[in-house]
Amino acid sequence: MKKILLSLIAIFIFAVPAFASLKSPLKYNNIKLKSKITYNAELDSWSDKVSKTTEEFYTKLYDLNIGKNIYVDKSGEQAFETDCDYEFIYNGKFVCYSNSDLMFYQLSYTDGQLNKTKMPEEDIMQIIPEYNIVKISDFSELTNSIKIKKHHSELYIFIMNDTDKKFDDYCFSSGNSKIRQYSLNGFAKISKAGMIQFAKNNDETKSCPWYILLIR
Repeated sequence: MKKILLSLIAIFIFAVPAFASLKSPLKYNNIKLKSKITYNAELDSWSDKVSKTTEEFYTKLYDLNIGKNIYVDKSGEQAFETDCDYEFIYNGKFVCYSNSDLMFYQLSYTDGQLNKTKMPEEDIMQIIPEYNIVKISDFSELTNSIKIKKHHSELYIFIMNDTDKKFDDYCFSSGNSKIRQYSLNGFAKISKAGMIQFAKNNDETKSCPWYILLIR
């Protein structure tokens, strides 16, 4: 009985995230509901600085019918949606992040059409310079693991998805490391080395495999 109890305790410790926080890992303000933004076609630039005299603008709203955030023009007609979980303006760019995709996108107009494209890695590094980017393709194809050297007291990592896989409900967990994870999937601050799992509900399947980070 004692062995069974110890085993259950070990499984519980291994499965539960070391620490979880709803705080965003990003320094940029998420565009709030009812906030207004503008787009300058001549400069190809977005801005969240809107005055009472601004004539062209978009307002962020939540559509209960589809369960998503949308942007409407001044007449109240839907203009676009990002299908993302975090949206902000950075250096005139409309940037958004998807928890499911583990990816940053940017919105831009081309020939009058609004397009959502993946941000290049070099641009992402400018947005989150303190984070070490670990791509899904960096993990071993045989073991789904990767070794990372922790040079400082705290290691910031961002797992970026460079595949066509989805990562809904994935989170970090560990039995011997110390982690702070955030409301945005794929971001973590590691203050104690160890073995860390990045998995969906700790349930490994072929379509939803575990990813193991060996922090040394």
